[in-house]
Amino acid sequence: MVNLRNNRGFSLISHLLMLTIILITLPFISYMLQSTETPSTKEELSVHQFFQFIRDDVIRSLHAVTTNEKLVLTVPSELNEQTVIYEQYGNVIRRQVDGEGFEIYVRNIAELYFQQLEFGFQIILTTSSGEQYEKTISFY
Repeated sequence: MVNLRNNRGFSLISHLLMLTIILITLPFISYMLQSTETPSTKEELSVHQFFQFIRDDVIRSLHAVTTNEKLVLTVPSELNEQTVIYEQYGNVIRRQVDGEGFEIYVRNIAELYFQQLEFGFQIILTTSSGEQYEKTISFY
């Protein structure tokens, strides 16, 4: 008869010790992961996309007029010309074509201001969190 002795197995005490260590370190791991969160750049990205949309419309436009609170563009279409208006409406910036319907481009806006320049115009946008963005767009 062969006597088998295996001293390399797991015991109940080693399993309980391992489980205790895992349960003690879990709250610390979640706290460490929460403290390494990166700040959201969603607002900044949406503002920069808005600037790109306006720039693209200005490039296609035939005529552009700015007031303090509006940008009015005359854009050619398939049949005739369309009037595109960018303006602040409440706390959003909207784009309206020929006075019908609208598209919302940016949300949570405190102030939108257009300043006429000799070669184009400048957009000054302030978000509700207090961040201010400026963009100068030239006429082509």
